[in-house]
Amino acid sequence: MFYAIVILFLGYLLINGVFAFQTKFIGASLGETLKYQAYMIPILFLANVLLGLGFKYGYKYLGSNTLVVSSSKFLDITALLVVSFFVLSEVPSWKTFVGLGLVVAGIIVAKL
Repeated sequence: MFYAIVILFLGYLLINGVFAFQTKFIGASLGETLKYQAYMIPILFLANVLLGLGFKYGYKYLGSNTLVVSSSKFLDITALLVVSFFVLSEVPSWKTFVGLGLVVAGIIVAKL
């Protein structure tokens, strides 16, 4: 299960990193966005491969796609917080942690 968590987290770090970098450094014109996204195709492909493997390993371990996907949302939000902090210098508020707590509560309920 550890491998599934690490693989999913890395995939979400890559995806969130690509979009955070775009938000901070790439202009808002369609041309700049298309050019940037074209350059990012290999990175997004790698991120999707990692996510696919993470879901596969997670399902193999947990046996429930609902539980794997809901747990992956926690990893997605956590990766987003890490990337936003380091790339965009955003500091999470208490509301962010309440939201994470609600996600964890949802995972627990889904596991019951």
